[in-house]
Amino acid sequence: PTGWTVQGRPAFELAQGNVGQLSTATGSDTLLSDEGSSADAEASDSSAAAQVAGVAGAPAATPAPMKTTLMICNVPVMYSQAELVEEWPCDGTYDLLYLPRSGATNLSYAFVNFVSEAHAEAFKACWHKKRLPRYTSRKPLSIGYAEVQGLTENLLALSKKRLKRMQSRQCEPIVVIEGRPLPYVEVIAMLAQSSQVGAARRVR
Repeated sequence: PTGWTVQGRPAFELAQGNVGQLSTATGSDTLLSDEGSSADAEASDSSAAAQVAGVAGAPAATPAPMKTTLMICNVPVMYSQAELVEEWPCDGTYDLLYLPRSGATNLSYAFVNFVSEAHAEAFKACWHKKRLPRYTSRKPLSIGYAEVQGLTENLLALSKKRLKRMQSRQCEPIVVIEGRPLPYVEVIAMLAQSSQVGAARRVR
């Protein structure tokens, strides 16, 4: 399949421009631009930080998280994260894509967090039991909901458990906030800062 739709609109379309942008999502040069005023940049950064922070500082009683994070198994081991982005370009439908690696190959599974349950369900309906075209595989993709759900919770889990696997930029997850790919280290820094603010508010 080349794409899927949500409410009659294409959710994913092969767009070379998006591929080029996301394949370098972890480079610092994708974050900064000479255009626009510093005030606009600060406002945008504040908005991105708020979205990354998610539940930081929220009351203890919160609703059950939406099912937006998928675990995609049986990814051919030769795929790189950049090649997955070519298969699944991000046009605003997901904000996290992570393909764990070990050495020269991936671990045959990936995680994608979508911005809504509808987009997650549409992706699952389109790709479950299908095969990726670039490399051969004995098994089709097997897609289910991940144990950890949501952008914030996945970033927290990655920051605590998977740092040893992120020995190079190609091993870092792709994080896209408000259409901007952000370097993983900067996302984690914003998340830590927001968590500290939330903790201070609870102490008060």
